[in-house]
Amino acid sequence: NGQGQCVLYKVTLTNISTEDLNRIFTFRDMTPAYTVLSKSPVCASCSSVTNPAIGQSGALTGTLNSVMANQSYEFNFGVRYVGQ
Repeated sequence: NGQGQCVLYKVTLTNISTEDLNRIFTFRDMTPAYTVLSKSPVCASCSSVTNPAIGQSGALTGTLNSVMANQSYEFNFGVRYVGQ
């Protein structure tokens, strides 16, 4: 049934433009149904990150103050399936 299995997510933003995006960008995601957070979000370039406590479900965010031209940014986190 998969209970206890973990999934690691990597959300990538890539600015393929030649111009910087000089405004705030926020990664937004949720723990999927029947899962809880197992690995806190990591976003090296983010100015702030919010998430539920480990073992809880809910919204996750990571905020970038700007997005430079021809750059990629990653927002990584993990969840664990807890069943229905």
